[in-house]
Amino acid sequence: MSGEHEEEGPRTAGVCGRCSPTERNRYFRGKLLTVSDYQTEQSYMIGRRRLINRAMLGWGVVAGFELRHDEAVLTIGTGVALDRAGRELLACEPVRLEQARDLIWLGRGTCGYEAQPVPGEEQERSRQSRREDGGEGQAGEAPGGEGPLHLLRAHYAEVPVDGIRVDDGCGAATCEANHLCETVVYSLEPIDDCRSGLPGCPDGRTGCRHCDPGESEEKREDRQGDYDDGLPLLPQAGVHDRGPQERLCLWSEQRREALCIGEEERRDCHDPCRRDKLHKHGCLWVDLDAGIPLACVTVAVDPCGDPVIAGITDACRPRRLARPNEMLFDLIRGCDLTRIVDIGWREWHERADAVVPFAAFREMFQAPEGEPGDEVEPGPSLTRYWVETSGPVRVDSLSPDIFTIRVLHGDDDEGYHSVSRIMVDSVVHDGPHPGDPPDTTRRFAPAVSGYFYNGELQRGQRAKFRSEVIVEIALDGDRVIDAAGQCLDANRRGRSLPSGNGAPGGSFTSEFRVRPGPRGGESPAPVVEQGEAK
Repeated sequence: MSGEHEEEGPRTAGVCGRCSPTERNRYFRGKLLTVSDYQTEQSYMIGRRRLINRAMLGWGVVAGFELRHDEAVLTIGTGVALDRAGRELLACEPVRLEQARDLIWLGRGTCGYEAQPVPGEEQERSRQSRREDGGEGQAGEAPGGEGPLHLLRAHYAEVPVDGIRVDDGCGAATCEANHLCETVVYSLEPIDDCRSGLPGCPDGRTGCRHCDPGESEEKREDRQGDYDDGLPLLPQAGVHDRGPQERLCLWSEQRREALCIGEEERRDCHDPCRRDKLHKHGCLWVDLDAGIPLACVTVAVDPCGDPVIAGITDACRPRRLARPNEMLFDLIRGCDLTRIVDIGWREWHERADAVVPFAAFREMFQAPEGEPGDEVEPGPSLTRYWVETSGPVRVDSLSPDIFTIRVLHGDDDEGYHSVSRIMVDSVVHDGPHPGDPPDTTRRFAPAVSGYFYNGELQRGQRAKFRSEVIVEIALDGDRVIDAAGQCLDANRRGRSLPSGNGAPGGSFTSEFRVRPGPRGGESPAPVVEQGEAK
């Protein structure tokens, strides 16, 4: 009975055969099982599991594979990853890469990657020959320091183990491995530049994902072409919608490209409709084409002429990461975002009926240098309206326009308020939190114009505060960038803290009322200590 249909009927998506990954065993009474049947059974179950891995989880590093470099020795930690064929890479022990032969050296071939000769082996044979001839045992020194850039990858590999003797029934015998050990090996490939391991976003109209994150702008424009292709324009998403159904359908249709179904000629693909193919490398069987990028490293030559890993150029950006559901859920919740966790006027912010005495409001400002009436321009007035964030934010993003401080004043009988905006002169900040990157801070506060303090907060000069006013303080989270390069999640959530709605950016607003003080006889404003944000 062949795999072809013997009668006319509906067409099927593929023809089953001995080389098809869609073929599985059918058991029936009296069936005689052979080695081929067991191989088919195992291949089918493993292949289906790997297909789900690839289709649902993607490929890349799931966890681990920490890198540590010390004295020309690179140590790669334990970890879990999925390659582009859906194979599970489980590194149970750290690996120290001390010599050139500890890695596979890759080069581009006509049909994919090919293993290249280990650099330095020719020099080692030459040195060994000179030793046997009684000559010098050491070659001349080669320049040290950092050398060419290489991409470090992790590969799935199989090692045949537990050899047993098998008689063929004719007096001869062979040795067969009784088991296969799944392991991980590492490779280096020379590269021109260290590209990002993060795949590009799907195109808004075609749904195609840029396979090459480092693709040049000219090449991308040539590939995309103009949009006179008859494709319908997608409807705009609602303000509450993170992606309309039409766009999700388009992306789903175009995922064939990401899964490489039917893409036999692309080197960066693994077609799930074809059998896995491993390359023999010594005693290992390795998929040289399905390596997982881990880091960009530099390779130098030591004084003996042997290549060594000189340093780690980038251990994060080129790393391909898998996107398991737990991580996606944390991203959806905004666990990676920086939020506002505390403010200097929290007691007033949390009360909807807060009415602040004028004296308490004035205590939040520091008197500027210089006496009122001096011809010298007054300096800024530091404030206690500090903001504290859950993570480090970049100091260079803290410009004066991130704060807006308004005073709403007027007669309630008129039915409207007049608005005066206090000039923010600068933003003062604390130093980096222990363990945070340099040039970052977790607490900062606005410094307002000294003219405002002298004109409105000094004794007897409260033109804007002669009646009850509303003070609004706003922080623009779209302008504040955290250490990871994302906007501050500043969106207000009622009157509670922390801030945030799970999306980068947004505005934090706070308001309270200020009760006017006595017309005269007020004591001068207390002085707040100079220095960092208090």
